[in-house]
Amino acid sequence: MRADNAELARHWRLLLGSTLGICVSSSALFYYTSSVFFAELNHALGWSRSELALANVVHTAAIALLSPFAGRFMDRHGIRAPIVFSLCAQAACYAAIALLPATLPLFLSLQALLSLLGVAATPVGYSRAISARFDAKRGLALGLAMSGLGVVAILAPLVLPRIVEAVGWRGGYLSLSAFVVLLGAPAMWLLGPEVDRTPVRPAAAPAQATHDLPLHRRPLFWLLIAAFVLPMLFGSGYIVHFIAMMRDRGLSATEAGTMAALIGVAVLLGRLVTGLLIDHLFAPRVIAVVMLLFAGGLLLLTTGHPMLALPAAFTIGFAMGAELDVLAYLVSRYFPIARFGRTYGVFYGALMAGGACSALLIAQLHARTGSYDVPLVLSAAMLVLAAALFLLAPRFPSSPASS
Repeated sequence: MRADNAELARHWRLLLGSTLGICVSSSALFYYTSSVFFAELNHALGWSRSELALANVVHTAAIALLSPFAGRFMDRHGIRAPIVFSLCAQAACYAAIALLPATLPLFLSLQALLSLLGVAATPVGYSRAISARFDAKRGLALGLAMSGLGVVAILAPLVLPRIVEAVGWRGGYLSLSAFVVLLGAPAMWLLGPEVDRTPVRPAAAPAQATHDLPLHRRPLFWLLIAAFVLPMLFGSGYIVHFIAMMRDRGLSATEAGTMAALIGVAVLLGRLVTGLLIDHLFAPRVIAVVMLLFAGGLLLLTTGHPMLALPAAFTIGFAMGAELDVLAYLVSRYFPIARFGRTYGVFYGALMAGGACSALLIAQLHARTGSYDVPLVLSAAMLVLAAALFLLAPRFPSSPASS
């Protein structure tokens, strides 16, 4: 068996456990279920789109602030115990949202608590474990694990509206609590205690004089921060707004949900295809092309033609699927693996900060202009800028760094 294929065979439990765990990560469940819940809460409780967008700000801002600290903690103490704690906290918070009184301050407070306690169950820990064990097939392994986000993106708009229609939004949140338990338990069993005992493997990293510098003193860090945050700030919010955009164009809730499911399919394909490509092609160039396709997809939405919304939905999902996959890969190639959790946590936190503002920014631009055309054109321009920044990224370092 070839050495690169042997990596997949040797660590299949880690891959499967990570995929299941990422399916129920706090970021996955919030992003890919919020459009369903936002529409229902707006109808049932009268909360405005801008008020509901605050939940996105509260949720992801908390993750953005804590991700670097969670990553550093997992670098030092392992990933399994923190993830188990966060999964239990998530299940409890979703149950609390379903059972406690429906007031906006309490709802926002529970979303913040969900983020604070569930931060270790984000992709930070899983990506660290995979990057420490894979080299030749690292891109594919990250893509397979991150495909858990795509599975949720496909199933949520198809299954959740039917649950909410049958048992209401409270029943929908209870179903999320049960989902966390049903997938989280086997995920932790598959990872097992040995996930924290396997030593970190060496990987390409900058020379000693460079990688000892603080992140904020490295120009490459700021280049990558800007390139990754721009798509999150100006693009990720369309996942939250997509169903509302389609409803504004006369589609029914079921039709809009079915179309939104295409985003989930594209997220899954984006993770797998990009993961496979970056094992063979220079990753910054791959993600630059993806960003240009994303920009084109957003411009298609300005036409208002329902059929053009299908390829637009695909490009949104494909780009969002590719971004986190490439982020983990580039962090593992440009920075020391032994500090992966802390470094990836900083990047992930920055992306979440951008994502926290994205839905609100789009909502405010929509409210001021009366349509989505202005934010769509602005977002497309920012994605072209992000593609240009990725093309400025240097070649990967060739000198191995000790773990």
